[in-house]
Amino acid sequence: MITSWLTFFLPKDEYKRLKIVYFMAEAAVTSMILFGAIAFIELLSIWHFDANILWGLGFCTPLLYIATRYMLSGMEYENVVTARQFQRERKALIYQTFIFVVIFFILYILFMGVSTLKKQLADVIGLLITVGLVAFLSNYISLKRSYKKNKDLLD
Repeated sequence: MITSWLTFFLPKDEYKRLKIVYFMAEAAVTSMILFGAIAFIELLSIWHFDANILWGLGFCTPLLYIATRYMLSGMEYENVVTARQFQRERKALIYQTFIFVVIFFILYILFMGVSTLKKQLADVIGLLITVGLVAFLSNYISLKRSYKKNKDLLD
């Protein structure tokens, strides 16, 4: 096994670890291309980017790329093969999403305060619904892809 500080963040499964390293490399190349295009646009004075936009792109682009590729790869749920296992995992996802939203709500109250909650209740509810939907859909897509991939491997 290759020793690196990165191995701390990677799974033990060799196949998953290798795929994630590929995703990270792809994200790095994608980021370099994106920043090269931005530098070219800046050089031609077509459009000037705000520093906050560049920081956001530099931080979010690789993370979103890696998360999306991992979600669409179908390697998260390797044990989901039957329809019954799929239904069980789907119920577990609904439960996990509910718990996540409740914890998110509690942490939001702790950090922002009850007075902010009273003033911006609609915003908080919208944020909770959005966060819950994104969390559930990303996990559900991963589950669905894994189930389809595992089912195809058996056939």
